Amino acid sequence: METTIAVQAVLENITPVRVGDLPDFLAAITPLWDIFKDKKSLDESDILPALTSHISQFIDAVRIGSHVDKDWLANQTVDVLVQLAARVFEVNMDFFVQALAVLPGAEVMAAEEPEVRENRTGGLNPSQVLSGPDSTTKA
Repeated sequence: METTIAVQAVLENITPVRVGDLPDFLAAITPLWDIFKDKKSLDESDILPALTSHISQFIDAVRIGSHVDKDWLANQTVDVLVQLAARVFEVNMDFFVQALAVLPGAEVMAAEEPEVRENRTGGLNPSQVLSGPDSTTKA
């Protein structure tokens, strides 16, 4: 129960990647981006080989994106890793779609209808995150 509460707190507190984390975050996601950038859709047969060959980078990207300690993450279950990865992707959807749009293949996701993008991203809906109180206020 305590672990579940701790994981839920981490999930709720994940924020977009910080500028200071960008070099390490980009280094971690680049090998995976290179595999997926030209895909029109993803299925399980794409994901397992990518993770198998780049699991360390995947774990690093999740750790950096979720702002958690390396040792804490190492002691979690794979289910927690998957939950954190989904949340990091969800919270950083604008970054993946807009900031990385200069990379080949990014225009595919940016041009997709929301329901197509949701299917492509495993059902993640970034509007749920972006519609929070901070999304309407500009600094």
